[in-house]
Amino acid sequence: MSSTHVKTWLLPDILYFLLNLAQKGLMKLKRLFPLVLILLSYACSTSTTHETVSTSPTEGKETKPTKSSKSYAQPIVEKRTLEQKDETCEGRNCARVCITYPYLSKFGKPNQTLDKEVRSILSIYIPRKKRIRKTEDFADMFIEQYRKFKQKFPDSKTAWYVNLNIKAYQPTKDILSFKIDSESYTGGVHSTKEIRFLNIHPTGQRLSKEELFTDIEAVRKLGEKAFRKQNGLKASDDLAAQGFLFENNRFALPKQIGFNKGGLVLYFNSYDIGSYSEGPIEWSVPLDQIKSYLRDLP
Repeated sequence: MSSTHVKTWLLPDILYFLLNLAQKGLMKLKRLFPLVLILLSYACSTSTTHETVSTSPTEGKETKPTKSSKSYAQPIVEKRTLEQKDETCEGRNCARVCITYPYLSKFGKPNQTLDKEVRSILSIYIPRKKRIRKTEDFADMFIEQYRKFKQKFPDSKTAWYVNLNIKAYQPTKDILSFKIDSESYTGGVHSTKEIRFLNIHPTGQRLSKEELFTDIEAVRKLGEKAFRKQNGLKASDDLAAQGFLFENNRFALPKQIGFNKGGLVLYFNSYDIGSYSEGPIEWSVPLDQIKSYLRDLP
């Protein structure tokens, strides 16, 4: 028997021991969370792959960390995929749904908060009278809407789709950051693309910018400095004259703020501060530069 197999076999006993400590008040939950997350990640890395569950690292391009920035990101426990296509449809002009999301075993609250956000995003594709009670129900509801569309317009060559790709990082023990990348098409000139960030405490509480940072103005200045550097602007350059539309021509932090391996991520979607043709704008501030402004959460 290999040493790896022995360690994996002992993991349930170790987890049980840690949970008992928490229940007896000998260890606080916020200290227990990182330990369990690391142990679960190790267990997943040695387990077999299921059809809709993957424990491989998240793929995709991310903002690269600078040499001075230290990565505090933790691996995803599980990566699950919900994928469905209209079985009554033939060819490419059909309806399909693909949702890839992380699942944190043993911690229900963050999963519930994330699921609520996902259902909120998906609800725009469903008639207002209907309610998405579970994310798993959305695919059937979306495909049903497409079938009704095809009945009204049988000659239409339009294919409908909704793709959601969600990645998770843990920059500190108190923050779980989810990047929700969505793309959809239900007709029109072009598809709709949007990125949202959702920051959650391990207890499941959503974290606003004010709850994340002790000094919003200091973070705003760091964000503006990095923004100007990425876009080749001097500190004295007029933002409006360069095509960036801010209220009162003063730089403001975007609504979408999260974390990845590179540190703090700031993201403007298309139309936020410019035309659609300008596209989205993403940039980052190394975690080392903003770490002193991160609030110490209870």
